[in-house]
Parts: sequence; C-alpha cells; structure tokens
Amino acid sequence: GLLWGEIEQKYPEHALPWREQHPDFVIPGGESRRQLMDRGVCALRAIRERNLEQVAVVAHGGVLCAALKGLLEIPVER
Repeated sequence: GLLWGEIEQKYPEHALPWREQHPDFVIPGGESRRQLMDRGVCALRAIRERNLEQVAVVAHGGVLCAALKGLLEIPVER
C-alpha cells in the first residue's frame, strides 16, 4: 500500500531486495511474492470449487499475475 518513493524512505534497507524481486522477501507488514502467489492461487481454486456457471474475478494486476503464474506452475522467481 505504499508508493515506491515511500518504500525507499520508510524502509531504505529493504528497497534493494524488493527491487530485485526476491520471492521470499517481506517488507514489514507486507507479504512476499511467494505468499502473494499462494494467496491468489487459493482464491482462484476456491472460486473454481464452487462450480459456478459464470464468474467475474476483479483484483489487482499483481494478484492476478501471481495467481496465474502459480496455476500454470511458473516459478515465482520468473
């Protein structure tokens, strides 16, 4: 929930690992890329298990991208 400039100011020691997209790096109060992927995959699987005829999924692009990567078994590091 922070802008990049706010991250650099508030957590300067964390800016580089975040920028380098380490899959298990967590900014305090946040979640790692791997956790985001797992959360997104769980959400999409839960929707699928409801066996609905139609569904609309509305989410942040980062969540959708991470979830789709997880479902397609694309490594979180990519």
